[in-house]
Amino acid sequence: MTPQNYSLDNTAPTVTVDVDRAVLNNNFDSTTVTFTFDEPVDGLDYTDITVPTSGSLTNLSEASPNDGTVWTATFTANSSVDLSGLQFTVGHGGGVADQFDNTNIGTGNPYDSFEIDTVAPTVTVSLSSSAI
Repeated sequence: MTPQNYSLDNTAPTVTVDVDRAVLNNNFDSTTVTFTFDEPVDGLDYTDITVPTSGSLTNLSEASPNDGTVWTATFTANSSVDLSGLQFTVGHGGGVADQFDNTNIGTGNPYDSFEIDTVAPTVTVSLSSSAI
């Protein structure tokens, strides 16, 4: 009988989230968000991602090299928002699993933070003299 070698993968996938724009505003209210995993995962969908309530995430799709490691989406900020330190997190719900069903629920992964300032500026005019 020939001995057989096996490898065991019981490590959950980790993910890095990169937001292309650090600041969203009225001129640039959307950004590409890239989710890069350290190993292929069996799909990523909207239920796996916690999105800041100050906008919406759309166009989630697998990206090149199309091996389950890179996913991109578009985040669009809501109007009249002024917030900082916003982040996306991955692993919401059932988590994201690799081919051996290891999930990343509760893992501490690095996330890019960003801010939104879509509040229109205001101007206040005051007169110092009543005779003009």
